[in-house]
Amino acid sequence: MRPTVTSESILDPELYTEYAAQWLNKISELDNPDLPGYFNDGDQRVAYATFSIQRIIELVSAVGVRRIKARFVLLPVQTDEQYRFSLVLFASDDDNRQLTAFYLPDAMAAPFPSLPTEPVPGGLAGLWEANWLGADTLTTAMFTTSYGPLEGYNFEIDDFLAPLFTDTADYTDQQIRLKLGLHQYVAAGATSPSQTFGLVVRRFDPSQQAQAKAASAGFFDLSTPCPPMD
Repeated sequence: MRPTVTSESILDPELYTEYAAQWLNKISELDNPDLPGYFNDGDQRVAYATFSIQRIIELVSAVGVRRIKARFVLLPVQTDEQYRFSLVLFASDDDNRQLTAFYLPDAMAAPFPSLPTEPVPGGLAGLWEANWLGADTLTTAMFTTSYGPLEGYNFEIDDFLAPLFTDTADYTDQQIRLKLGLHQYVAAGATSPSQTFGLVVRRFDPSQQAQAKAASAGFFDLSTPCPPMD
């Protein structure tokens, strides 16, 4: 079996092209019955992607970086007939030139029970996350906008820099989590609400003692969808 990644969770460019095309192909299938399974972690729905702070530092340290791009891929599981959803991050400049390798997350994980001191996301971020975890099922319509099937999102560099400069904490064991959510709104020409898949960036400290500080890390979602943006 050929490898799906190179060393340290860096996705090979040719495999990235293949897996991104697989996502676009599968999400373009109307009422794809396999879609919910792409997001399963055991018997739970995946809630977020985890990237170590060290990985994020590498991304934002690329010379000329202006955006961090998140793209959607389907990775093969055991056989070519089974897939799991994943995010891929890479940095780009003002001319949309790729500046870094394709970074895979350390994990795609289901939610754990909240710790007593863990902040509960409020406002829009909390609503989007609740919509995602509370959806009865997932449909291809949730991953489609008026521009076509979603291929990913583009974040301005500040969305990833801001969580790194909120305090003077030791970042050694901390993470950046891209939490999965559903935006709910009434689209142009419609009369009832629709839901669209989105991402929320947050810094997370896995140590229980630091959970109170994590509240100040905030939630960031100023992303633009791809398409129409490259």
